[in-house]
Amino acid sequence: MNPIDIKILSQGEEDIRITSEEFANRKSNNSLIYRIYEVEGMVRGAIQRLTLQKKVINTKTLFQETYQPQHQAQSSDKLIDNEDTRKFFDYPVSEKAWEDFSSTVHIDPDTNEPVLWDDLEDIAKGFESEYYADKAREEIEKMNYLERYELGHYDKENIFYCFGFCWTLNPKTNDMLIPKSYKSLLLRLHDYRYNQNPSERVVDFDDDWITGFLKFLVTEGYSSHHPKNYHPFGFDKHRVKLINSDRNPYRYSAFEKNVKHL
Repeated sequence: MNPIDIKILSQGEEDIRITSEEFANRKSNNSLIYRIYEVEGMVRGAIQRLTLQKKVINTKTLFQETYQPQHQAQSSDKLIDNEDTRKFFDYPVSEKAWEDFSSTVHIDPDTNEPVLWDDLEDIAKGFESEYYADKAREEIEKMNYLERYELGHYDKENIFYCFGFCWTLNPKTNDMLIPKSYKSLLLRLHDYRYNQNPSERVVDFDDDWITGFLKFLVTEGYSSHHPKNYHPFGFDKHRVKLINSDRNPYRYSAFEKNVKHL
């Protein structure tokens, strides 16, 4: 794989320009070194987010993801760099990731003995990766559903999240892609999802999948649980109620409406 070069921008997102002499003496420039460490952390976080989104990682995508404003919080991570951390990392590491790693007793599950020293470096890197992956997920969860779809933070291979994309806005008119009356279809789809556990993969979405959904509506009716506020990424908190609630049969006109919406 070819190396990827990422510019180091200032906190004001301007190019950092230094002379060759200043670069040679960069270790004595505390503000520059700290910014390099900050950007390294931001890049690692960006790689985790792109990986979670299953996006191609190249110079363009990595640069854009690194310097997106909503991810600048990465640069506020407290870093630690001392003799202990240098045994595992050749760069400053997040204080929280190091704390989690160093406070954990690492036992080999096969021997039930402490893991060998040679394995600890991989474990330490794993803790760091998990830390940035958790941060990436937390940042994504803070976004509203429009931001998530706009930035591509959803599983594009999942049928239900692809249906949710219909809730987004037309970029030309700023109107919803579907009428508001069609939004309830997503609730019925998730009701089917939680009660029947159909395939969620887009590659399996075909006539048989649709037939299974419609048969569910006919035989099981609809859930009496109807959340007041819901969005494409918030149905999990309604899962138990959708499974355990009483059910009512569809009237012909209501069933016809669901078929039309689909």
